[in-house]
Amino acid sequence: MSEIGAIESWIQSALNCFYHGRAWLAAAVAYASLRLYGFEVSFAHVRKGAYDTHKPVQVTFKSNSDVVGLLELSKECLDNTDARRKQVTDKCKTLLTLTSVLLAVIGVFLPKTLASDSHWAGIAFIISVAALLNTLMLLLVFFDIGIESEVTLEPELNSYNSDDLKKHLVNSRLQCVSGAQNRTDYLVDVYRTARFFFLSAFSIVVVLLFTNFIRVPAPTSHERAIHELRGNPELVKLLRGPMGEQGEQGEKGEDGTIDTKAVVDALLRDPRLKQALEEWANENNSALLPHNSTPPTGN
Repeated sequence: MSEIGAIESWIQSALNCFYHGRAWLAAAVAYASLRLYGFEVSFAHVRKGAYDTHKPVQVTFKSNSDVVGLLELSKECLDNTDARRKQVTDKCKTLLTLTSVLLAVIGVFLPKTLASDSHWAGIAFIISVAALLNTLMLLLVFFDIGIESEVTLEPELNSYNSDDLKKHLVNSRLQCVSGAQNRTDYLVDVYRTARFFFLSAFSIVVVLLFTNFIRVPAPTSHERAIHELRGNPELVKLLRGPMGEQGEQGEKGEDGTIDTKAVVDALLRDPRLKQALEEWANENNSALLPHNSTPPTGN
């Protein structure tokens, strides 16, 4: 039993170290991103997930205080704070969807357009992917479980009369408002930073796509002719000729490279190709190649 307990203790310690390390890494990334955007935040605020700018308000009631009016006003303040949080959360959900879509677009289209020897395009591509991954990290920090304030029912409230209970509820709601505002202000800064990195990545992707679209050269007449010849299966079959019997295998020669362009040029200059094309055109009653014509003579 002692060995099992030691193993369980070791596993628990390893899991605790992993949890604290992951939390510290996420906080460090969020802190660096917020500072890069320009927010004057401390690492303690990032670890806490909230600011401390809004201090809890303690209302001191007098004999002529409108307790009912203050109770309704405190409820309205709490509702406004919750509505603001909901607004920011909806915007973060939209940003998370757009980030996922942009990552999918990068994974499908950009590797094909960046198949070139341009080093700056590869560096810009890496920067855009890093910015998108940082956006995802910040959004995960946003949706992390943080410290929240709420009104609770305590046993000693049973001894309060109606006025004292309302006064306690007013102060409790105001404390919840201050805590929610501190948390929401921090989340708003996280959202603005994530949006900045997303827009930066989106701008880089648009520039890369536009640049690669401009840099793609138009095919020449020579390339179009080769493409048309290769795309005609009947012509390829005619040039290949009938299949003969396989001969004896010769000795293995030296490894070399084949100049495809030279082979194609030699093939196009070969008179046998022109003769084969003319025979094929005569058989199919088509005019694949231009023929010499004799102009009519006048009387």
